[in-house]
Amino acid sequence: MSYSSPSHISILTGAIKASAERLIDDYNGEKQATQLLRSIPKPIVEAIIDGTIGYRYKADPDFAQLFTKDGCPGVYLNTFLVKGTGKGLNSKQWKALQDIITRYLDGQKHIIDENSTKDQEANAEEAARIEYAYNRSNLSLDYFREMTREGKRAFTQPIREQDRRFCRLLSNRICFDIDPSGTTPQLQSPAQVGCSQNLGGRMPEYSPDCGMKNTPNLWALIIKCLAVLNIEIEHISLPILKVWRHDHLAIAETLITELASSMVEYGGINPIQPGNATLTVENDLFEVRLQAFVESARIADDMEASLVQAKLRIELLESIKDVERYGDDLEEMDERVSIVQERQEKMISAMRQMTKELEEDTEKLCEEDPAKSMATIKERKAQLAFRMKTLDWLQGIKDKRDMDDGISMDSIVLQPR
Repeated sequence: MSYSSPSHISILTGAIKASAERLIDDYNGEKQATQLLRSIPKPIVEAIIDGTIGYRYKADPDFAQLFTKDGCPGVYLNTFLVKGTGKGLNSKQWKALQDIITRYLDGQKHIIDENSTKDQEANAEEAARIEYAYNRSNLSLDYFREMTREGKRAFTQPIREQDRRFCRLLSNRICFDIDPSGTTPQLQSPAQVGCSQNLGGRMPEYSPDCGMKNTPNLWALIIKCLAVLNIEIEHISLPILKVWRHDHLAIAETLITELASSMVEYGGINPIQPGNATLTVENDLFEVRLQAFVESARIADDMEASLVQAKLRIELLESIKDVERYGDDLEEMDERVSIVQERQEKMISAMRQMTKELEEDTEKLCEEDPAKSMATIKERKAQLAFRMKTLDWLQGIKDKRDMDDGISMDSIVLQPR
């Protein structure tokens, strides 16, 4: 079961605009994103776009073999599945997650005192258990109870209220109209995309087993809430793209973030815009170049094919701009358009004629007996050889007669008038 993500057009925030502008500027410039995209196997790109990368990683061993985990710099993707199912949450579980996050956020700045209701006290207790979940410090549950009863919430995402936006967009994953029981596991799960100078060192930090200290608050809040709901999850962290130039990291992270729709505005788990990190000059990229251009012939071949396609598209855009350049001169523009259309019609007509001739030749070839065809060819060759010998004999007779008459090509050229 899958769901349709909300329209990107209706939620054009500053973060989305900045991300889109980076890709547009790259397309108008060096086209690094095109090269980077071609370095990713097509099945991975498809799974990123449709949100099923976690499911496919667990269900398809061949797909799982496409990922190489090491300490190279690049871009990674995090997602989660319900443990033991290999699939995502169902509608009932998404609704429960939406409700518990809402209660957690609503309790912020609400101090528990003698005037508080039982529901408010229960929410503060639930918030303490959320923050205590997967805790790797020596802090006790009582410590978190004290904090939450004072109205403190450690795992909010206050910038642009991205936590509440994520919570609202969870409604798109709650599909009781399609699945009235709400118990059918969904194949799609939201993604969180990041980049690092050391993929092997960074990706495990998102695991609940590591405490999720250096991860976005929204990611940690989701995983902790699921634990309180007794939904045991399996964390999936995958290296998507490795960069072989120091200026690749920002555009690479932006590219994968857009493909995965991982920004909160799209229903993902990234609360801030991508592309803010850079590689240090000291970072050694030799290992990545070795993997990209020596160990994987596919990457180099795909990049070459991609550049050819990009050039063809550029030529097409330039042709369109050439027509638009005439502005208000409609007569001149119509003439240019007519020429293009005429050429297009001639090309189509020529292609159709070639196709027809090819089909006719193919039919003739299928109807003819190969042995008979070979005999005919040999006969024609023999006839041609006889004719050539006859022509040579006749030419010899003519040359002899001309010599007898005192006529030759040399005498014709050199004899004075």
